[in-house]
Amino acid sequence: MSAHATQLPRGADELLNRLLTAQGHLQAVSVMVAEAAPPEDILHQLCAVQAAISAAGRLILLRELRAGADAMLQSQSSDQRALEADRLVKLFSLAAERLLETTGRPNDRS
Repeated sequence: MSAHATQLPRGADELLNRLLTAQGHLQAVSVMVAEAAPPEDILHQLCAVQAAISAAGRLILLRELRAGADAMLQSQSSDQRALEADRLVKLFSLAAERLLETTGRPNDRS
């Protein structure tokens, strides 16, 4: 294990584990494509990649929501609270935009 592994921020090991899971699934997709695996099997594995990445994203969002809420509750400055609220809104807007890109916008279904 590298020296960096013991210096990870609190909770980073769970996020890293999710990302390594996604990486493992993606590596399996590459092998399957190289070996001309059936498309159903490849698509199944790609779904596993997406699920692992989505889980990592949810973890980041949850942590940021908790940290932002704590920061706003502890701050004596209304300006600081407003800045933190704006940061969280931007973060969640980005996540929602990405979700719509991957699932399709509600009015895009033909």
